[in-house]
Amino acid sequence: MPKGRYAAMKSSLGNKGRLALDMMLMTATVQANLDWSDEADLASKVRAATAVSPVVTAMFANSPLIDGRDCGYLDFRYQVWRETDAARCGLLEQMLRPGWGYRPGFYENRHFDRRFEHREFVERRPYWRR
Repeated sequence: MPKGRYAAMKSSLGNKGRLALDMMLMTATVQANLDWSDEADLASKVRAATAVSPVVTAMFANSPLIDGRDCGYLDFRYQVWRETDAARCGLLEQMLRPGWGYRPGFYENRHFDRRFEHREFVERRPYWRR
């Protein structure tokens, strides 16, 4: 079924990474929504999800073929996401660091100032700009 979003995605993804168009046409995703009670709870859940992401990917690796031929990867879908758009895809390493949160000043005992790190990371992403 033709959909307008595919034309928009094709024009915007074409120069974002070697496998960006493959992401649009050869992958699917599952989204998990987790409730959280406060910033510390959110940070703990995000840190855990980020840390186990490569393990979960390995557990469910099952895409070694492209057009019926061995592609050299146990999970080509994971490689596609690694080579799509570095500005929008991948693991956010700062979320693994102690003291990560979404509000400035939440964590009081820091030896470095990362209060605005996540907000600045998000604001630098192209999908937030027009």
